Amino acid sequence: MKLSRIIIYIFLIFFTGFFLLHFVKREIKDLNETSKVEKIKYNLRELRIALDEYYKVAGKYPNLTETGVENNLKLLDYYDEKGNLISFEQIYGKNKISSTPEFSKYLSNNRVYDMNDFTKGSNIGGWNYNYSEQTGEIHVNLPMEAFNQKIDWQRQ
Repeated sequence: MKLSRIIIYIFLIFFTGFFLLHFVKREIKDLNETSKVEKIKYNLRELRIALDEYYKVAGKYPNLTETGVENNLKLLDYYDEKGNLISFEQIYGKNKISSTPEFSKYLSNNRVYDMNDFTKGSNIGGWNYNYSEQTGEIHVNLPMEAFNQKIDWQRQ
């Protein structure tokens, strides 16, 4: 009788421990994803503000899709006809474009892709930007199922 109770108690402890471990592991994953989503949204907001500020100064949007610009924003610097330095780097406050973070099957990516149909992005991270039509519209280049929250990045 005593041995069967001990076996039952051991089984209950093992089952409870397994359940708690699974629950905690899932919660940690959710917290990790949430922090990455918040970071992406923050970076997107920063980019949009800098693009709007740049447009106010330059009267056009910068070509963030140009090769190498994502890692060296100084390449966009120029002087206007009055001799004023127009610098996206200074307006943005960073010397390179922020990356979407590495997670799951996605690598960290700060590339900017020129496109006007945001539903046709490559969904590999980085940013989709409508430079060719000079709209200044920019979105995250990730699929909706990238995170558990199912975020439609083309609508963000």
